[in-house]
Amino acid sequence: MLKSQGQKVYVNGVETRNAELIGLAYLDMLSSAGINESEKNRLTEVFLKHLLTKNLRLTPEREKMLSILLSMDQPNPVTFSELVMQQGICRATSYNFIKLSIEAGIIEIASAKYYFNTNLNL
Repeated sequence: MLKSQGQKVYVNGVETRNAELIGLAYLDMLSSAGINESEKNRLTEVFLKHLLTKNLRLTPEREKMLSILLSMDQPNPVTFSELVMQQGICRATSYNFIKLSIEAGIIEIASAKYYFNTNLNL
């Protein structure tokens, strides 16, 4: 977490002057900014079209998982699965949903992190 007060900069609550550490914290903060409503609607549309191409239904579980996924600032499979399991959906179902989301192109894996793919060419 990056925070500044006056001339001082804090990373995870510790004052620092390390430019590299500050830069990494800033990039992490930017990457976790989430997505806007327009992007959420577009990703939902792409996911629904993918379900149709695979002859799959939008089940209540898939609908709930899509909502959870799009509410996350930074998609992460472990955090996602934990949130889904709190809703009574099993871990295997959540991982199948992640796989389906990757196939649909709404999330991608880059450098061991998951990102929303908002560069869709439809």
